[in-house]
Amino acid sequence: MRAVLTLLLAIGLLAACSPAAPSPPATPTAGAGAAASPTAAAAAPPTPPVPLKVGLLFSASDGGILIGVERGYYREEGLDIELVQFDTGPSMFAPLATGQIDIGGPSPDATFLNAYSRNIPIKIVADKGVNSPGHGFNAILVRKDLWDSGEVRDYADLRGRTIATLAPQNAQEIQLELALARANLRLEDVRLVHMPFPDMLPALANRSVDLAMNIEPFPTLAVERGIAVRWKGIDEIYPNHQIAAMFYAPHFYQAQPEAARRFMVGYLRAVRDYVDAFERNRGRAEVIEIMTRTTTVKDPAIWEKMVTPGLNPDGYVNVESLAYDQEWYLARGVVRERVDINQVVDMQYVEYALSRLGRYAR
Repeated sequence: MRAVLTLLLAIGLLAACSPAAPSPPATPTAGAGAAASPTAAAAAPPTPPVPLKVGLLFSASDGGILIGVERGYYREEGLDIELVQFDTGPSMFAPLATGQIDIGGPSPDATFLNAYSRNIPIKIVADKGVNSPGHGFNAILVRKDLWDSGEVRDYADLRGRTIATLAPQNAQEIQLELALARANLRLEDVRLVHMPFPDMLPALANRSVDLAMNIEPFPTLAVERGIAVRWKGIDEIYPNHQIAAMFYAPHFYQAQPEAARRFMVGYLRAVRDYVDAFERNRGRAEVIEIMTRTTTVKDPAIWEKMVTPGLNPDGYVNVESLAYDQEWYLARGVVRERVDINQVVDMQYVEYALSRLGRYAR
């Protein structure tokens, strides 16, 4: 375990500067598959229930996990879920690799790609957060005084500005580079500083940064407090950016394939409740009550105002987005070896769930 943890720490510290990444797909799309229709009910669930440890941040995009636990969907599949909280997404990869947790929901970032290329076969098995149209839960914030004065209105106005991102050469910087490219600017044309998402609001308030690449609920809080303007959602800049995913640990999918399939049934049932609530206003109050009680966003009023993460009710991930991000990391030396994204992504569990549930009625 010490060796694996050392490896992943070294991977997470890689950073380098290289030429700009290629242009993203013009219209990134979710994974495709043959239309599924419900089949006969599955065999009786296992008894006693199979214990599973699931790592999560208790964030907005964890709705498919939290709603499923609260409504007993996993229990109905013969699974006993233990939720394990993490402070950051990348910190889940070592426990996934070493068997401390069975399932996790971090970002498919450079840390993951480097681990996979070193024969740690953690698999992406479903979507867990995408900036789909209308769901730009990642957003660019502009300090309110700069907006009110007219100093920042267009992409060209970002030149020379101090911009906060979460960490060097991660998903937020991919998004920022695409924004800058609209004015023929590069990351080198701005000053980047790195800090946790919550710290970005005080930094905007005390004028130590000009803009911030942030994630809900902080954009909504910044607007409410008069600190910043929510300038651009990432669904405008990088449509359908796959920002989080569900991962299965090697020991889990290899040793417990039936539990792996059944987990996905419970997960998609819960994701559909989430989509029904926030896109169709069906059962919205009940879902907001669950999310308020179980996530880090404790104010129901914020849930009514904020831009919620996009979740795919059929579970597919945006393979094109993953491939583009990998090329960006490769161009900067953050990822050293290209992996086959089609091997990294394993949709067999989603296909099983769809064979029992059918496709989501849109």
